[in-house]
Amino acid sequence: MASRHSRTVVFAGAFASLVVMSVLSAALGKVILGFIPKVWTLWAAAVLFLVFGIKMAQEAREMQASHLQDEMREVEEELEEDTAEHDPNSVQLENLEEGRARPLENSLSAPSRDGSPAPGRTHRSSSRSRTRSLSPSRRMRPSISLGAGVGPLKIKEETMLAWRDTARNALEMMTNPVFAQAFALTFLGEWGDRSQITTIAMAGAHSVPVVAFGTILGHSLCTLLAVMGGRLLSTKLSVKHITMLGALSFICFAVMYAYEAWNLPSEVTI
Repeated sequence: MASRHSRTVVFAGAFASLVVMSVLSAALGKVILGFIPKVWTLWAAAVLFLVFGIKMAQEAREMQASHLQDEMREVEEELEEDTAEHDPNSVQLENLEEGRARPLENSLSAPSRDGSPAPGRTHRSSSRSRTRSLSPSRRMRPSISLGAGVGPLKIKEETMLAWRDTARNALEMMTNPVFAQAFALTFLGEWGDRSQITTIAMAGAHSVPVVAFGTILGHSLCTLLAVMGGRLLSTKLSVKHITMLGALSFICFAVMYAYEAWNLPSEVTI
């Protein structure tokens, strides 16, 4: 999506979705596993990490040594099909890459077949002529701001205007269809995934704010890399190698949690 739409909007939608999912997962972990003794929670987390690590290692062995570019191409095709179903005026990505799609500005400024100018050009020329027809005294008249002040009043007014513009831009971004699509796709794709289950298990054994912050930080870094350099990284990284690295990470975390549960004092139960 970042290759077809604004990177800022796509990152904002995906990041907002991951923040909501991370906070909900951490809260669920504390609610569900909060009444279970801590040693049991640690052993359960170790077992989960070990199972996920072994499963990812098996998946990595069955994968082909292909780059991420192939999977990105499949995702782009699915997005194009979904966009074509909901927006008949959309332009396919291949047409944009091959230069077969004419931009909207060119279609507005290009003359029609009978030699008459396009409606957009006529409108601009008429508004230009109306501007020239204004008297010099009217054009040179300075603008008067009724709310303008001096000193603290002016600073306060500028601050309020800045906050208002920021709120308006944030509202426009949240009502953007691209923002909604990135939010929904990320939330549905990550809900019930390994990352959410492990977040729930970790929140049951540790502090909820710390687990939520770490989860949000990790997800935000991955999303930022995907948005900023996803196409470049897809030609350098292999799906098989990334999956194997994730499997090793899960197994390492399983060993760490098992070691912590084994050395936990007997009087510590929560």
